[in-house]
Amino acid sequence: MVSYRKRGNVWQYEISYKDSLGKYKKLRKSGFKLKSDAIQAASKTQFIHPKISSYQWSQQTLSTYFDNWIRLYKLNKVSDITYIKYQNTSKHIKELFGNLRLCDLTKDNYQERINLYAESHSKRTVSCLHKQIRACLLDAQDENIIQSDPTRKTVITGKNYHS
Repeated sequence: MVSYRKRGNVWQYEISYKDSLGKYKKLRKSGFKLKSDAIQAASKTQFIHPKISSYQWSQQTLSTYFDNWIRLYKLNKVSDITYIKYQNTSKHIKELFGNLRLCDLTKDNYQERINLYAESHSKRTVSCLHKQIRACLLDAQDENIIQSDPTRKTVITGKNYHS
């Protein structure tokens, strides 16, 4: 259910929904100059995220999502060495992507950060990082947390190291 109200000079929408545990939650967003803008934004949110909980997930950072993803899908399911590699990827995600939210991740800003990483790493290392992030983001896409795959057609480069 959606409701709208004016707060000072701006409009707000509020969507009531049940989370995966059956508890009632509310999603609020304000700052709309016109009521019609609030109605349009609420409609778009409901269309893109039929399960409103997926909208909430898209607001978290890539780093937070990746950490949760490796805990759920990799911990005690891959070898200890492989899990350490996922943890290293998590550290690099924090450095490269900072507080970038899933909903703000685009092909361009993903490619920019991969290029930055490639400036000081081998092509093989860049490829490993990319594959782990991509696997995580494909699961996010399957869950409708993100609408498209920002890692699609990423160009992988890296430093050439000669012995």
